[in-house]
Amino acid sequence: MIRSGPLFLSLITLVAFSSRAALFGQAPANSPKPGDAPSGAARKEIYGSGMKTGQLCPDDTAKILGLKSAQAEAWKTILGKYNKATDEAAVQLQKDSAAKLTPEQMEVLKAWFAVGWNAEINKMLYQRNLDDITRADIKGLSTKKEEEHDDH
Repeated sequence: MIRSGPLFLSLITLVAFSSRAALFGQAPANSPKPGDAPSGAARKEIYGSGMKTGQLCPDDTAKILGLKSAQAEAWKTILGKYNKATDEAAVQLQKDSAAKLTPEQMEVLKAWFAVGWNAEINKMLYQRNLDDITRADIKGLSTKKEEEHDDH
């Protein structure tokens, strides 16, 4: 049985963001074009471009969510735990896989976690304006928490 632990969360994140067409397909006709930002504004990072794959940017996500002062600090603490669990899960996956995969397969696995993918993930999220809570297009996205699954 697969449980909702850090490894499961990281794998779900990786699979979700690697299937761009399945998640996003065509942007709604009324949504801004990919890369559009409010006039003169720089895009806030959701996933930190200098961070490991799947790790969220603490400062920018707090700003996106409109958190200030104590709320922002509490968010950053929570996010620190998530980012640590994400990193630990990726490391553990690679350790557990080393005896099962060929060297070539391991190189591909490691490439899935290379620094730089977060910027690509952000580009997909920008298509839905998910870096701006007032313009975010969340229609059609599944946000339901998945229950435990039997691994048969």
